[in-house]
Amino acid sequence: MLNVSESDLDALVRSRQSAIVLGELFALVIFAAITVFLAIFAHPMTNVGWERFLIELFAMMVSPVIVFLLVNVWDLHRERDAGWLELGPISNHYVVRFVDNESRLADQWVSVSIGVAIVATFTALIANKWLGWFG
Repeated sequence: MLNVSESDLDALVRSRQSAIVLGELFALVIFAAITVFLAIFAHPMTNVGWERFLIELFAMMVSPVIVFLLVNVWDLHRERDAGWLELGPISNHYVVRFVDNESRLADQWVSVSIGVAIVATFTALIANKWLGWFG
């Protein structure tokens, strides 16, 4: 049982050591920059009404998601360097350090509520601009 636990711990540590190489991270940054640039600036100027509303709504939704995913990958890359073993508080034996796993249900509900409010607000503003909903 001890040998199985030791091999599982070795596999965990090894999985955390294999990081994204610089070329992959650079390619992700280039992809994200091009995608955000095209979503924001490359749209036909002749469209009006529903077409323009949907184009701007797409740009508003896709760009932050791409930036979030890029920052998330960057954060996971940084987190791989963190130590996974620490000296136990009671004995002189090393123990595996787990990330805080306590429930964050309230934080998640606040984040979802604020996100929905922001999306609804910008959707209403864009709809007012191109469809004249409130004017």
